[in-house]
Amino acid sequence: MRPILSGQLLLLLLGSCSQIGEPAPNVLLVVVDTLRQDHLGTYGYRGNPTSPFLDSLASQSVVVEGLTASSSWTLPSMATLFTGLEPADHGVMRLAGEGFALPEVETLASKFRDAGYATGCVMGNFLMTRRRGGGFDRGFSWWDDSVVNLADPHRGSSASAVVASAENWLEAQGLERPWFLVLHFFDPHASYENHGDLDFGDPSYKGWVKGGLPVGEVRKQVAASTAEDLLQLSALYDEEIRAVDQALGGFMGQVRGRKDWGRTLVVITADHGEELGERGWVGHTRTLHAEQVDLPLLLRLPGGKRGGTRARARLPESGLHFTLLDLCGIPFPAGPDSSFASVLKGDQVPSSPVFFEVDFQPVLKAGADKKVRKRGVIEKNFKLVQDLATGDTFLFDLGEDPRENTNLAGSPERAGIQARLEALMAGNRWWAGK
Repeated sequence: MRPILSGQLLLLLLGSCSQIGEPAPNVLLVVVDTLRQDHLGTYGYRGNPTSPFLDSLASQSVVVEGLTASSSWTLPSMATLFTGLEPADHGVMRLAGEGFALPEVETLASKFRDAGYATGCVMGNFLMTRRRGGGFDRGFSWWDDSVVNLADPHRGSSASAVVASAENWLEAQGLERPWFLVLHFFDPHASYENHGDLDFGDPSYKGWVKGGLPVGEVRKQVAASTAEDLLQLSALYDEEIRAVDQALGGFMGQVRGRKDWGRTLVVITADHGEELGERGWVGHTRTLHAEQVDLPLLLRLPGGKRGGTRARARLPESGLHFTLLDLCGIPFPAGPDSSFASVLKGDQVPSSPVFFEVDFQPVLKAGADKKVRKRGVIEKNFKLVQDLATGDTFLFDLGEDPRENTNLAGSPERAGIQARLEALMAGNRWWAGK
């Protein structure tokens, strides 16, 4: 997308308050698990008031439209964010055993640590706890996954606990040393809890949907669900988003109150999205549709530079890894297309293909319906997905059909486009595990 700029030059271009000799920018990286882009107000959602705080933050941020997850479930997606590698290179695509752990490479946290940062993380997802040994804690001098409910990790709300832990760590950080802090919220992930202080659901609803149902029970009901059932389910999901929004808004009060706020970069994103019955299923891993792989991305640059602007470009999740390093002036050996920092200051970029994939093998027999192997590519306004298990191909015109409801594969009018995307797919390196 551009040659790699020196850190100080790029900081000046983006309006950082840092000057030569002063501490580098702090970084607050927030990952909201299972957060659909299209359920946030700043991305046009008009259903329930899920994100008043995030929407207000968006007015001070660069809002990116087009960030694409490398996969539609947590481990491969977070491995991409933490390593800057695609699944073919980091190898993470399994819940356990071979293909579960990060390779022995530098992580985002280790690169910040080696650049002199204090590094901390509050991890709310049970798949990445330290005791599981996947290496996601590598490079963090402080790591807290005690907020995970080990008895039943899918139940309850941990947003307030994530914030409480983060507040304690941040309070202990001085002003002389920059810090890199990751908060991984889990709440929007199933089960979808009923939050008593919110009333997004229909009070007159009498159907099967209720808070806290195991996702397996929800899936049994979806095929025969009514529109009212799906609205109630979506309302519970929206309450989970609002719970995170409220907790994060409170935490940001502490961040804004610090004397180093003027040199703090705030980044909000997700690992993947969620299907809420609109295609006959609930959850993630099963598809590569927009609701699964289109990620939200808000970057509140130091000083609020370019706040309220939008960057529209199809970008790979791996690029966020290098963009954060780039914005903080931390050298990285990746090629000139790896960082998309130039996009944040309004530069136009050539349309490069973005690839993504899912190869999910459930570990329990009860989850056999989640087994899937799919690959996809987006170039310009067209998206191609191949289902390697069934041989089916799907082609979507994202300009005319952003919800991806009309399959154009096999259409004579789009034969040239399909052939070009199939050639791109054939030339790409994919995850090659068993």
